[in-house]
Amino acid sequence: MEDITSKRTETNKVKLSFFAEDMLRHILGNYYTNWHGYELTEREWKHILSKLVAKMEIAIEVNLLTDNIHYKRINFQLDCMKGCLSEKGNADPEHVIALIGLCFELLGGLPDNRRRKHANKKNYFDLSAKRSVHFIQSLRQKVRVILQSAWYEPFKDFYSHGDIHDKYYLDFGCRSQEFIDWYKTEFPQLYAKLF
Repeated sequence: MEDITSKRTETNKVKLSFFAEDMLRHILGNYYTNWHGYELTEREWKHILSKLVAKMEIAIEVNLLTDNIHYKRINFQLDCMKGCLSEKGNADPEHVIALIGLCFELLGGLPDNRRRKHANKKNYFDLSAKRSVHFIQSLRQKVRVILQSAWYEPFKDFYSHGDIHDKYYLDFGCRSQEFIDWYKTEFPQLYAKLF
């Protein structure tokens, strides 16, 4: 006869990949260094997920400016995420669905495809009926994007990370507007691709 308990224990373990470890370090801090490959129990995994939800709540509070109804809908998704973590058993499916719901809410709102047999047309996912997402960047934020671009193609083919940093910090003395004006003149096609 097969031992069901050992099977259940194996399936309740969660292994972290390098990507997951890196995400945890970005969000929760350096404590999660060298966790890749480590097998977490279901309880440990739920504890980490609850920390991530708490950090997501903070990030939404600090970064999102929207209408009160939108906040309520977003908080509903966050509450669903927290609720499934307090239940016994595998919380991953419910957690993932609530996270996807949260992503749609942050993009404008949940699509309403309940009356459609197939939701496969692009316009079914236009979420701008009540609000739309517009990112606004200050000069300093644009500079940070330009500096970061040195790690990505095609930008890294035109300048290195060190060179573009030196240009901003040393040549322009952190004067954002002058640096951006220089960048627009020197790399007009790249500027158009970035912004």
